Amino acid sequence: MCNSGENSVSVIRTENNSELTKIQVGAVPYSIVITPNGNFAYVANQQSSNVYVINTQTNAVIKIFPVGLLPSGLDVSPDGQSVYVVNTNSNNISIIDTSTKTILQNVDTGQNPLWTDSYSER
Repeated sequence: MCNSGENSVSVIRTENNSELTKIQVGAVPYSIVITPNGNFAYVANQQSSNVYVINTQTNAVIKIFPVGLLPSGLDVSPDGQSVYVVNTNSNNISIIDTSTKTILQNVDTGQNPLWTDSYSER
């Protein structure tokens, strides 16, 4: 769960909805996705214009990606190979390769994108 005012995300125990721990991330975390295998969480931080990658087994930040301005939406491909970062004020989407932990490319979009289509359908 994103805690935008605290620049952290909370790990929640779903059995009783209790907070297990907080992980410090960038400024104003706005959205989070978990890879299909459950091993990694990707957090878009709006004011720091980056994405943190968290190992969900250790709750450690393992990578920080600089992305475009005001990253707002995140989505992960069904096979878990790519994470899509919607950079609202850069008018593009950054595509992250989850196996190599690198940015593959930035794809231009229309003006001020917010979410991916699959995200809005959830």
